[in-house]
Amino acid sequence: MMELQLGFDAPLESWTVCGSPAECVETIGQGRAMGLNRLGFTIYSLPREVKARIDYLQMIAEEILRPAGALAT
Repeated sequence: MMELQLGFDAPLESWTVCGSPAECVETIGQGRAMGLNRLGFTIYSLPREVKARIDYLQMIAEEILRPAGALAT
């Protein structure tokens, strides 16, 4: 567990999974190697248009969640 001290002095990477899809999968893999077995997430800054939102969520499912899920096997 990490004490959450959110603010401008705490690097985003110290308390979030962020970056490109490949970077996100890598971060999740690092957490898995340290014993992480569950992950909850909130998505900020979704596109405004419905079609763009669907495309964005589909990308997350295919490029992050599916590969990260494969790490658990």
